Amino acid sequence: MLFSVADLRHLPYASDWFNLIYCISVLEHTGDYEKIAREFHRVLRPGGSLVVTMDVSLDGTPGIDMQKGTVLLSAFQEQFGGGG
Repeated sequence: MLFSVADLRHLPYASDWFNLIYCISVLEHTGDYEKIAREFHRVLRPGGSLVVTMDVSLDGTPGIDMQKGTVLLSAFQEQFGGGG
């Protein structure tokens, strides 16, 4: 298992490095969703698994608001495909 601290927009790993990426309650604290999605796609091996969660704010409390959440999901959908 590999644990490290890195800029999600510029991961210090070779392409196709990981079989599995967990990103739990992190992305709501970031921006540049397109860059992050591209990097996850780059370092994840074909057929690998990506597990992403985010805290969504429906009432203005900390978390990602619906507009930013939509942008984030669109960025990941562009890289990884899938349904709406």
